[in-house]
Amino acid sequence: MNRLIEEGRAKVYVPENVFYNSLAKFSRSVGVAVISNESREKGKKLVAADSLAATGIRGLRYYLESNSIDKIVFNDVSIYAYNTIRKNILLNRCDNYEIYNFNVDLFLNLNKNVYDMIDIDPFGSPSPYIDSSIENIKNNGLLAVTATDLSALCGVYPKSGFRKYSAIIKKTSFCHEIALRVLIRNIVEAAGRHFKIAYPILSYFTEQYARVYLHIHRGKQDYPYDKIGYLFLNEDIKVISSLKFKEFAGNNIIGPLWIGPLHDEKFVRGILVNHLHLNIFDENDQRRAEKLFRIFIEEAEMPPYYFDIHKMCKAIKIPPPPLEKVMDKLSSLGYRVSRTHFSGYSLKTDSPVNMLLEVLKTLGR
Repeated sequence: MNRLIEEGRAKVYVPENVFYNSLAKFSRSVGVAVISNESREKGKKLVAADSLAATGIRGLRYYLESNSIDKIVFNDVSIYAYNTIRKNILLNRCDNYEIYNFNVDLFLNLNKNVYDMIDIDPFGSPSPYIDSSIENIKNNGLLAVTATDLSALCGVYPKSGFRKYSAIIKKTSFCHEIALRVLIRNIVEAAGRHFKIAYPILSYFTEQYARVYLHIHRGKQDYPYDKIGYLFLNEDIKVISSLKFKEFAGNNIIGPLWIGPLHDEKFVRGILVNHLHLNIFDENDQRRAEKLFRIFIEEAEMPPYYFDIHKMCKAIKIPPPPLEKVMDKLSSLGYRVSRTHFSGYSLKTDSPVNMLLEVLKTLGR
């Protein structure tokens, strides 16, 4: 039995045997704004691949809302999904499209260097699809990757995390950022294998998924060696410092992972300055996306971890002071500080842990 779902400007049939993730609605909305800005920066409309399309909702929304898609190409290995996508394309009157019914590797290898944008949105880990995406995307193309296997990426199952992402992952109070940074490093490393460079332009964790957008271009000289490293923790799982690859030492570590910026500030400002979040059809998602993009700018150049103020105050048995007061105090002491999109109760700062604890004790009395 088919359900008819309306999301953004799209309407899609969703049969029982084809996956539709309602929690990813906002992710798809953010993607509309990102693709709109990518098209603006390139000065042309894009050829985009929705590589694990399921109902086709993501690709259809890009096509209908971004005003930036020349051709949208759908693929899914399931014949049920393939037939559903065909119905949904007709329902939404999509004009310039192609549909395939292959596994991802075969699909992407059919059309090398055709896609300005490739979207990888699997159920679970994206690791099996990264190499073929990087190999076949156009030079300076946009790669979008989703991961939902958070038990591996957040350190709940360290063996699984190591097997899938070749990283030592520990569960911490800032595990969602670790998940993003391990995923980014995994993609950057894969790009290096293909003599390419991957650099994140926007990365975030929301609902129950990690989502990253990266530019992929040919080259070797600018490989970001100094942005891949480790986090060194003390016994209480509080961050002491980040260590670059050559500086790695000790056992109580997390990594390797990306320790560079999560976002390209210029790219994110381009979305806001040009009001491209307004291309998102849903007004609630418009407002939420705008707020998120502003926080991205704040946290872009901050350290690769964050502090949950409520958890820290609970550990030292004091009431948590208002986050704004903590930020103002740290700033007055000469430290960099910002909000973070990972948590409304958390902040990023280059302050030493002991100084942050002293500030909390002073303000929380």
